[in-house]
Formats: sequence, structure tokens, C-alpha cells
Amino acid sequence: MRLHVQIAGECLAVACQDGDTIHKVAHLAVEKLKKLKPALLANGADLCDCREVRKTIGGSLLDPDDTVGDVLRDGEFILIG
Repeated sequence: MRLHVQIAGECLAVACQDGDTIHKVAHLAVEKLKKLKPALLANGADLCDCREVRKTIGGSLLDPDDTVGDVLRDGEFILIG
């Protein structure tokens, strides 16, 4: 499964499994952003402090313990804030 994740003003494609938790996907997105855009960390932003994850369409708040396969479909967009 692939999700589109918006974090810190950037949109990333993140590969994940149906059984992964929302928390794990958020962590994968942060790690990918650190790798691809290290300059975003230069201003002291703490990207690991993900306060919430929402579906982009509808704005539904996602529980970090829910599994991706239970609450999302392949190709959906989520917002990490």
C-alpha cells in the first residue's frame, strides 16, 4: 500500500503494509523527510512530535493505534501535524 503524506509543508509517498499502525506510518514519513530534506531540521523543528494525523479529505482524526488497512485505502492522502 502507498499513502501520500503531507508533513512540514512537503508531500511524500510512503510505502506501508495494511497491518502497520498510523503511528508507524507517521514515523516512516518523518524519517523519509529527514533523509530527503535535512535542511528542514536546521531550524530546530521537532518533526518527531506528531500531535495528530488526519485524513486530508474530510479531516477525520486518526487514532495512532489503528491499523492502516482498517482506516485508509491505497493512495489516500493524510496530514501529519
